[in-house]
Amino acid sequence: GDGTMCVFNIKRRRFDLQSEFQDGDLTSLAVMKRGSKVVCSSTEGMIYLFNWDGFGATSDRFLVPGESIDCVVPITDSIVCAASMDGVIR
Repeated sequence: GDGTMCVFNIKRRRFDLQSEFQDGDLTSLAVMKRGSKVVCSSTEGMIYLFNWDGFGATSDRFLVPGESIDCVVPITDSIVCAASMDGVIR
């Protein structure tokens, strides 16, 4: 990957939007806060938050100690679990 999140319009068969470049490749995403936020993880151990109506730039970011974050899973509308290939859930 190139470290961006893209929105692809299936009907029009084109990319509608591309985010700013992030450090590392984006590996996983989850929709949170009743569809108003998108959470993305990266190979650099960062979790990026995007507003649903503003994928161009991140609204917030968090560094998670450890390795690459390979999977994010929403537990509740405001809690997400992040996991790496080392088997640790963060």
